[in-house]
Amino acid sequence: MAVYVPLPGSKRTLLPNSRPAGPIDPSEIASVTVRVRSAGDPAALAKTAYDLAKTPLAERKYLTREELEQQHGVPRKTSIRSSTSRKSTI
Repeated sequence: MAVYVPLPGSKRTLLPNSRPAGPIDPSEIASVTVRVRSAGDPAALAKTAYDLAKTPLAERKYLTREELEQQHGVPRKTSIRSSTSRKSTI
């Protein structure tokens, strides 16, 4: 079952002269893409990925999830801003 998680700063107000578009289908599935900025250098990550691709499988050294998060993860103090790619009327 889906869980509603409010994001700080994501509360929207109605536009002037807005009106309902129709009933909501609760069984409809919506997809959301969340993009975050890396704490690391994107160029360094790309270079690492290309270098890894050139290395034979038996010689590759993979990062653990913790190492990947530490080197390229989102900074802990990142603020969350929301945006919509598709406009809808309420």
